[in-house]
Amino acid sequence: MTDKEKISDLLSSKPLYKKVLVDINFFNKPTDIEELSFSFYCPTDKSNQTFKLKLEPSNLLRIAASKLVYHQYESSFESFDEKNRKFKFTQHYSATCQYCNSYAVHFLLQIETENPIPVSTLQTDKSVIRYQFVKKIGQSPPFQITPDSDLMDFLIKEDQDNYKKALICRSQDYGIGAFAYLRRIVENEIVRIIEDLSQIDGPEKDKIISLLITFRENHIMTNLIDGIYDYLPSSLKNLGNNPFKVLYGQLSGGIHEFSEEECSIKAEQIDTLLKFVVKKIRDENSVVRAARDAMKKLI
Repeated sequence: MTDKEKISDLLSSKPLYKKVLVDINFFNKPTDIEELSFSFYCPTDKSNQTFKLKLEPSNLLRIAASKLVYHQYESSFESFDEKNRKFKFTQHYSATCQYCNSYAVHFLLQIETENPIPVSTLQTDKSVIRYQFVKKIGQSPPFQITPDSDLMDFLIKEDQDNYKKALICRSQDYGIGAFAYLRRIVENEIVRIIEDLSQIDGPEKDKIISLLITFRENHIMTNLIDGIYDYLPSSLKNLGNNPFKVLYGQLSGGIHEFSEEECSIKAEQIDTLLKFVVKKIRDENSVVRAARDAMKKLI
């Protein structure tokens, strides 16, 4: 991901307190990301539209009046936190829908250099402030969870509730809670996903059904998970690894072996992979069914 894509993704789809690391050459003063475009849901148009970022006028006045430190080798001005030896500032941005030109959303972003800057190297070593974090600390209207419709349609009622809880935990940066709920969903749903895969009309169908029959007899999940890879549609095989094995592997080990941030990252990755697998299987099923129906009508 480029730095521009990282910030666009942070604005469009990430909950509060998520942060991204960017090169200081891309963003080292408040005006650097003015005019940045990103996709965001517009309730006026009831669809995702392009929004364009704008630095709020009140910030321009504050910047002009504040105590600024001249960062000589970058030729720019930055707010400097003497206590923590970091460049750090918080900015208020607005963004307006470019389609209706009326709906606007507001963000508070906190920008902070990655590491403390020793006094001895502040003016001599350019590399010490090469990267900085951009964190979303405020949003209005507030961030809302948007459960994936394909995944919600597939999940049983219990796991629909678990999924909503996982998204709420993610939105509030409770990584351990989100990871726990998503692990529970994987545990409950992985066999059902394979059963859905067995509904695709094709040469692999009987083989997958045979694997499921054997699993119901011996309850050895690893054999089912390992065996299914040979019969996956190309859209899933092209991932390079067995997605079912990767998902099932998340059930091993204790949740508290990982930090809150590590759990948050794992939860996001499970969510992404789970949505992809379910969508591809459902798409494949729908495409094959439509093609077979078309052939029957043509014969």
